[in-house]
Amino acid sequence: MLSIIGSSLDKTYPLDYMSKLIDFIAAKGDVNLLFNYMPQQNEAAKIIYDGCTEATKSKIYPTALGKNIREFIAIMDSCYLIIGNDGGAINMAKALEKPSFIVFSPWIDKKGWATFEDGINHISLHLQEFKPNLFRGKSAKIIKKETAEFYREFTPELIYPKLSTFLKTHLK
Repeated sequence: MLSIIGSSLDKTYPLDYMSKLIDFIAAKGDVNLLFNYMPQQNEAAKIIYDGCTEATKSKIYPTALGKNIREFIAIMDSCYLIIGNDGGAINMAKALEKPSFIVFSPWIDKKGWATFEDGINHISLHLQEFKPNLFRGKSAKIIKKETAEFYREFTPELIYPKLSTFLKTHLK
């Protein structure tokens, strides 16, 4: 399962970067990729899908969505893992004991939300871990206001090494 869009734009990894992450995941093996997003985010989901390679698109089932939380949980329970933006879908997947790989928004305090982190089954990344100097002397209010600029610094290349290890551990 791929949590491709956060609950708001300031909690959503850039759409073009998400397409690159999905291409990276798809290239790692024989996988079926399900998108998780809310119906009102359909346009953004299409942008992400359209940004993927044709080889990746053949592995994506973008319309396999539940109509409610109960259906989402049933679908998630049949998935091996979840990757994507922090949010409710990730938390529900963790409750189902599914491995999770999370990308945190630059303005979110990871320490308060990164539950069950063990570096193997539950991994989360924050831009501050890679580029702490960007955050020095900036208030939470400024970081939130400049989230789009911070996100542009959080390139897929920063994420690939840990994502690769996570996938090697959890892909069946």
